[in-house]
Amino acid sequence: MSNAMLADKMRHVQDTGAEFLCAGDNSCLTHIGGGLSRLRTGVGTMHLAEFLASKEGNVL
Repeated sequence: MSNAMLADKMRHVQDTGAEFLCAGDNSCLTHIGGGLSRLRTGVGTMHLAEFLASKEGNVL
């Protein structure tokens, strides 16, 4: 079941053409990020807190 869910999520991420996947749940991010890495998709992962911290001080 977990592998089927992972395959769906990776396909959806790849369909967007995104360079990064941002999520708030570490275990989910690790699972999807590992799958994307094994497929050598080039899609990076970033926790939501990392994303928000990288934008600190910038006006959106």
